Amino acid sequence: MALDPQRWLELRRFRASHEVIGHRAGPRARGPQAAASHPLSVVLGTSAGSVVGAALTSGSDLAVLPRLVSTGQLPVRPGTDIDLGPLMALASGPADPDTVMNRVIEHAPTADTVEEADCLTRPLFRSFTGLPWPRPLHCTAIDTRSGQLRMWDFTAGVPLPQALAASCSIPGLFPPVTVGGIRYIDGGMRSPLNTTLAWGHQHVVAMSCFPLTATREAADPPSVTEHRQADEMEQLRSANTRVTVIEPAPEYLTISQEGRGIMNTVRAMDAYEAGLGQADKALIEGLAPAAEGEVLDVLLA
Repeated sequence: MALDPQRWLELRRFRASHEVIGHRAGPRARGPQAAASHPLSVVLGTSAGSVVGAALTSGSDLAVLPRLVSTGQLPVRPGTDIDLGPLMALASGPADPDTVMNRVIEHAPTADTVEEADCLTRPLFRSFTGLPWPRPLHCTAIDTRSGQLRMWDFTAGVPLPQALAASCSIPGLFPPVTVGGIRYIDGGMRSPLNTTLAWGHQHVVAMSCFPLTATREAADPPSVTEHRQADEMEQLRSANTRVTVIEPAPEYLTISQEGRGIMNTVRAMDAYEAGLGQADKALIEGLAPAAEGEVLDVLLA
């Protein structure tokens, strides 16, 4: 599969919309740069990034995704608070990663959520029904029995919509999704980007709907998850991997309330437009993430 520089900038454009946060818009070729290409060997999608990755690698128009996200209501119980603050608090503090993971897994099945089938039939996931699993795509989720990360690809035999729903199953908001008799939750609960899965690659482009490099206030210390992500990034760089980080601009952070309001579907199109603006600025500044012809790998979260 090949991506031209314009397509890479389009990856920057889809910087949000509900749980499909972040990574590119539909094709809008601009100028002679669109003729060059980058071979793309792996797209690793976690949570929202799994949906974006599936659309990217299947050749779908990602401009459709924010419309799917903003159509209708989230499949949650009436009165459910879609503020992700409580879950973010659950994943914060001084506890070690395994303790945090256990907290999240214990929380997942006890939450008062809709039935699993209600999540699987969402228009967002249904839009991938019947599509073959794209070969570059790798999708992550967490096994609720063991707390371990599971990664699916085209060899796994898992239906694409089911894998995407499992990867996006935010504990407390949506029910765990069953794949092969095992219940899975959001793949970002252990690590937002699951960077360790990219070891051994030469150039990785990491795209996140949360800040990865910004300095935080001392009164708001990094969570266990953020510490883990920073450590994984550093390990990747120490293994001589070139890591290009693409993170949200201030406008998107305002729209998403620093992440707490990510699940608010009313803001989907505003977030999408913010992503377009960020990509246009990058295009003007000539910030393509790689030289022409360079083989790339992508982490989406």
